[in-house]
Amino acid sequence: MISQFHSYGNMAGNTQRLLMKCAFILLLLFCIPKHAEATHIVGGELTYSCLGNNRYEISLTLYRDCVNGVPPFDPIAYIGVFGSDNKLLNTIKIARRDTLKLNPVLNDTCLVIPPNVCVSTTTYKDTITLLPRAGGYVLAYQRCCRNKSILNIVKPLENGATFIVEISELALQQCNSSAKFKTWPPIYICVNKPIDFDQSVVDIDGDSVFYKLCTPFTANDSVAQPMPSGPPPYGNVIWKPPYSIDNILGGIPLKIDPRTGILSGTPNTIGQFVVGICIEEFRKGVLISTTRRDFQFNVGVCGQSVASIFAPTVVCDNSTVFFTNNSLNSNRYEWDFGVPSADYDTSTMKDPAFVYPDTGTYTIRLITQPGSVCADTSYHTVTLKESGINANFLWEELSCEDSLVLKITNKSTENQGHKIVSYYWELVHNDMDTLRSVEKDPIFNLKLAGAWTIKLKVVSDNGCEKSIRRDVNADLIEIELPDTLRACVGRKVQLNPKGGNSSMTFEWQPAVAFADPKQARQEVVVSEELKVYAVVVSNGNCTKKKFIYVLKDSSTPNIQATAKPDTINLGGKSQLEATFLPGAYLYQWSPENTLSSNNIFNPNAAPSVTTTYTVTVTNTKSQCSATAQARVFVILPVCGEPNIFLPSAFTPNDDGYNDLLKVRGIVIDEVKLLIYDRWGEKVFESTDVNGAWDGTYHSKPCPPDVYGYYLEVKCLNGEKYIKKGNVTLIR
Repeated sequence: MISQFHSYGNMAGNTQRLLMKCAFILLLLFCIPKHAEATHIVGGELTYSCLGNNRYEISLTLYRDCVNGVPPFDPIAYIGVFGSDNKLLNTIKIARRDTLKLNPVLNDTCLVIPPNVCVSTTTYKDTITLLPRAGGYVLAYQRCCRNKSILNIVKPLENGATFIVEISELALQQCNSSAKFKTWPPIYICVNKPIDFDQSVVDIDGDSVFYKLCTPFTANDSVAQPMPSGPPPYGNVIWKPPYSIDNILGGIPLKIDPRTGILSGTPNTIGQFVVGICIEEFRKGVLISTTRRDFQFNVGVCGQSVASIFAPTVVCDNSTVFFTNNSLNSNRYEWDFGVPSADYDTSTMKDPAFVYPDTGTYTIRLITQPGSVCADTSYHTVTLKESGINANFLWEELSCEDSLVLKITNKSTENQGHKIVSYYWELVHNDMDTLRSVEKDPIFNLKLAGAWTIKLKVVSDNGCEKSIRRDVNADLIEIELPDTLRACVGRKVQLNPKGGNSSMTFEWQPAVAFADPKQARQEVVVSEELKVYAVVVSNGNCTKKKFIYVLKDSSTPNIQATAKPDTINLGGKSQLEATFLPGAYLYQWSPENTLSSNNIFNPNAAPSVTTTYTVTVTNTKSQCSATAQARVFVILPVCGEPNIFLPSAFTPNDDGYNDLLKVRGIVIDEVKLLIYDRWGEKVFESTDVNGAWDGTYHSKPCPPDVYGYYLEVKCLNGEKYIKKGNVTLIR
């Protein structure tokens, strides 16, 4: 980085020298970079000379800041040789030669060279072989880092430099040598002073040479010196507004004569600026080679009095104009505020204010260091007008759902016969988000809730402007609702777990799905099928409708159940089977009393009546489960004889044969048996399917005789069988 210091040539003495020394030390402390590479390469170029027999002398010239440059020049330069397909063919390693120091030269009696301004240069030169090749070659050298303080490009410390030279196929065939610059540009130029620098080249082949400004190449800054260099194509540095290839330095734009190579322009800003020059050689109208120079202009105050005025160019509805003095290297000022034939419109103050007598256009003159050979003069024109502008607007809310759509109607007027030519709108949200428009009646979509400030600046064709600002509140509904909910079937999920504030109303749909559809919080049970719920939330001004999808968790088993055969006779069996899922799944069948097993996927079933079996399959990792059913139909025998039998006699003599009177059958579900003696007294009663009469009454043996009975049976199929008759008790 080139140190910048204001030299006060007209002052002398120990006190002044001490002040200058202190100021310079402070400036150095301010400018020293945080990164070791921050002030290194400030420019360079890569050239070649054909020596014959496919031999070429390659020369890389680099320039660096020798005051604050860290680190020094590299001992070895690594130059990549690439083909037209951008593939690396070779890496040339060239040792550094002597380092020279360049000193700035300024030719003006009123200009003083700033102290400690220094640039050093070195050359890397070697001879290589470049065989004829279709498409030619590109030679490239890359290095970080540019100065952090460069003003005209974005993030200069993160942009290295790439120096290239392009050698065409024709240049190889005809043993061409690249054009060579005669001189290096001045290392220090003066702000607000015209420049006229010769950047011409010498071309020993006599080719036609054309000059143009071009955007320098950047390089990857992750490595100080890539080995090898990265391949083409190379990215351009990004110009930082308001600078561009058409306005590199500011002020009167920098230009180069395409025929002579003369650089001209007048910079008006102190600082460091990157500049690029491209040299194109043509032979018989065909481009044969391109050479690029990348360098840095250091623009500063050269110890000369520089007059500079900052003030508005148009003042409306006000006769007082305030002037800011931006002059440099001066402590005496002479102002003339441009009122014709007036002797009261002068001042010697540094930053004066002046009250003009009337509207009109006035030319202001400022002379710094008046009466000396180094005096400087600056002019500024200001026009005082009556604006006649009344800035005004109305707005209406077109809709207010997830965002507030605001339609603004301009109501501004102009009563001085002028025309309003432009409108500048800004909607600012808490100084964080800004929406802009230049439409007369814009529409804005406000997506952030809270206070917004509407700003309008109206400009008329006479240059006057008026501004107005008003506040509007976007009362949007701020509530977080899920888009999709997943859970195990049968579990409950919260549709709106955070609820809402007291100003909000809720309407859940479909209403039949909720006990109270107006409650803020709702929970639903997850089912096998996808369910879609909607809610309309309102706060009185805005509404928000949201759809929420509730579906079963993807880990829920997908199963079916079958029974083969699905119809059996009483006493038969059926094979039940659920979908087999390998892995961590648990099976549970019910009812289980007629199954061979209740925890496998395929048990046997032996029901005595038609039965529906349910299987529940659970994913043991997520605990999500699913159910399926299979029915087994049972064909039952006739509800009556011979399937129901009561003996006509029995012998309760304890011999182990026919000792009990009992109803027998395979279809019996319920039974009622009554026994009467010949006098009609009931001696036995039972409703137990397995109940039996042992021939006693009140624990005493009944005599042999004929007894009457009444039998009522309910069969497994629900039918009833009733029979009356006699049974003989034999002893």
